[in-house]
Amino acid sequence: MEKDRKILLLKAIGYPIFFIVCVAVFFPMALPMDQIKGLVQKELEGSAGYRIEAGQTGAGLLGGLTFKDVAISAVGADPKAAKLKVEELRITLPILGMLTGRKGVKFAVKGFDGSVSGTIGAKETRQDLDLSVDSINLARLGMLWESMGVKFIGRVSGEIDLTYDTKDAKKDDGSVKIALSDLVLTEGKFMGFDLPKMNFGKVQARFEIKDGKAEVKEFKGKGKDIEVKGEGTSNLSAKITATGLNIKLKFKPSDEFVQKNQKLQPLLFAIQSSKDKEGFYSYQITGPLERPHFSQAPGGK
Repeated sequence: MEKDRKILLLKAIGYPIFFIVCVAVFFPMALPMDQIKGLVQKELEGSAGYRIEAGQTGAGLLGGLTFKDVAISAVGADPKAAKLKVEELRITLPILGMLTGRKGVKFAVKGFDGSVSGTIGAKETRQDLDLSVDSINLARLGMLWESMGVKFIGRVSGEIDLTYDTKDAKKDDGSVKIALSDLVLTEGKFMGFDLPKMNFGKVQARFEIKDGKAEVKEFKGKGKDIEVKGEGTSNLSAKITATGLNIKLKFKPSDEFVQKNQKLQPLLFAIQSSKDKEGFYSYQITGPLERPHFSQAPGGK
C-alpha cells in the first residue's frame, strides 16, 4: 500500500511538472516567427513612430525569442537615411505567467557598444517598465543626431522606473535617471552658426514623473569648455514623440573656450539679452519632442 501511495504521489506531482517543462521547451519552437515579427513591427510603428527590420528571427528555450541584425528607422523617413543598428534583441515570453493569466515580458538589447535590459508588465491599459541602460556609445546613434542636426560622442547609462497608461498619459508615474560621461559635441549648427567642438564633461539628470507630468529634479554638467544647467517640465503623451516640452536650458562657456573660438563671438552677441548675472545664457525649449522649438529666455535671474 505504501508503495502504491508513493506512485500515486509521484504521478500527481510529476505529470504537471512534465507538462510545464514540455510547454516551456516545445511551445516556443512552434511559434509562427513571421507573424510575431510582423506584430512587433506593427506595434512599434503605431506606438512610437519607428520601423523595425530584423534579419533573423528565432526561438529558444523557455519562451525566448531572438531578433538579430535589427535596423530601426523613423516611419516616413528617407530610405537612404541612417538607421539605428542593433546586434541582437532577446525577448523572454512569460510561459508560466501565460498559464496563470499574468502578462509581462523580459527583454535584453545588445548594441551601440553597450546594452539595454528590462521588464515590461501589463494589466489592462496599465504598463510597468523597469529599464536599465549600460554604457551606450552616443557616436553609434547616427539616426538621432541626423534628426537634431548635431553630433555627440560619449557614453550614456541610466535607469527608468515607470508606470504608464497606454490611453491616459495623465496617469503616468515614475522616475528617470541619466548619467552622461565624456560628453563632447563634435559638430552642429545653432541659429545658423557653425558650433565648434566643445567638451561638456559629465552630465547628470534626474526626472520625477507624477500624474503625467515630468519635472526636472536635477540637470547639471561641467566640462572644460562649458557648464550646463536645466529646469522645467514635460507633459507626457501616449505617443512618446508627441510629449510636450517646457524646458529652460542654461549654458556658460569658459573664458578660455571663448578666446580660442573667436567665431563664437557673433553668436554670443546675438543672444546677449539671455545672459544672466552668473554668466549663463538661457534658452527655452518648447513644443513636441519630435519637433522642439528653441527661443531665447530673458536673462538677469
